Amino acid sequence: MYASSSLRSWTDTQVQQLLDVAEAELADCVRRLGINAQILRKPRAVGLVPHEELTREQLDECALSSQMALLRSQGAPKSEPCDVPIPFCAFNGGSDCWVDIGNKLIGVQILQEMIGSPPQATLHVGDQFLSTGNDFSTRAACCTCWIISPHETQGILTELDAILFQS
Repeated sequence: MYASSSLRSWTDTQVQQLLDVAEAELADCVRRLGINAQILRKPRAVGLVPHEELTREQLDECALSSQMALLRSQGAPKSEPCDVPIPFCAFNGGSDCWVDIGNKLIGVQILQEMIGSPPQATLHVGDQFLSTGNDFSTRAACCTCWIISPHETQGILTELDAILFQS
């Protein structure tokens, strides 16, 4: 598995400490908002999985409060979750809320580096570009296209194919 030097510089202790903060904040959200949910911990993520349907506003609150807690824990608040020592993504997944270590910005930058694609020649297609979405950070690395369905993704790819590979 390829990992950039910045990813390799994160220690397991640092990652676990950040996940501890996220887990505590999500547990606090469950308590404050009276949500019936389970908190799940993975090696590089922690999530709130509700046992009942939550509103978008409840999920956004969980994502935004987690984001602020993580920014504060890393000496912020700074402007963006990608401007901290260990970037993260706290996002509303539509029916759950997750905090991931790292974010899609890192993935886009690694791909750009591997294939030699500059930002102006890169397009990221995604459906979560609001501040509580997991595609938001990619705006810093390239042009983005906001879609709402797999059908729209197929349409964008068809249009790009026609433009890029004209005879």
